[in-house]
Amino acid sequence: MKMLPMHRMMLANMISQFNTDMRAMNMQPDARWQVTVDSLRSDLTRMPELSANEVSQMMPGHHARVTRVMDMHRR
Repeated sequence: MKMLPMHRMMLANMISQFNTDMRAMNMQPDARWQVTVDSLRSDLTRMPELSANEVSQMMPGHHARVTRVMDMHRR
């Protein structure tokens, strides 16, 4: 729980950088990208309101979304 503020900031910055990279390459985000990023933003908004147990329960799905967006960016 102590790491959540740092995680939220780092993830928000990563998403912002990925979007900047895409704009610099004149790439338009596809639907899969947009849905994943929207889900991550929703995660970031919800996290501060959750208990430690709730955060623990959401982490597998959250981790999968973070990994997915990183993989999409690499491609």
